[in-house]
Amino acid sequence: MNKMAFSFIFIFSMFLVSCTNNQSVITSSSCESDLYSISHDIFYYRYSAELFELSEILDLSSSVSNDTEIAYLKGRIDGFLKNDTYEFSVIQRAEKNSKHPIVHPMLQSKIYNLLNDIVNYTSKLQSVVQNKNISNLKERKQEFTELIRLSKSINVHDLDEKDNVRIYSDLIDKMLKIMKEAK
Repeated sequence: MNKMAFSFIFIFSMFLVSCTNNQSVITSSSCESDLYSISHDIFYYRYSAELFELSEILDLSSSVSNDTEIAYLKGRIDGFLKNDTYEFSVIQRAEKNSKHPIVHPMLQSKIYNLLNDIVNYTSKLQSVVQNKNISNLKERKQEFTELIRLSKSINVHDLDEKDNVRIYSDLIDKMLKIMKEAK
């Protein structure tokens, strides 16, 4: 009985070891693939969230009419600006060395410039809101409406598709121009 139990334990442990060894082999390409997948998901989630939140802030800015709404808008802007964009800088550095960029190479610098300019634009808007300058916000309604339209147009997950690169590039350029010319 001891020999049979010992044989069973030995065979069972060899079976477990063989199963474990096959699954624990990690290759460079599987790590790279996992890293790309995670980076891709993080990038597009954050990219989409930044554009969505900008649209929400601009929509509120275009319709603000009293101090209570100004206070709410100020809180939304403060929260947006406190949001850390560290992920973008990490992904941008990793993407430079990657064989498989997350965003089409033609759009990479434009996208990262756009994300940076969104923060700068929102900071300027914050000073207008802090001064409770409702008339300035009302005067800029057309600007806000156009930026909302453009941000919704580029809030997509296929920025790396070759057919759309030129279209997205032009939309991003328009958005950057409006934000840079803003009062």
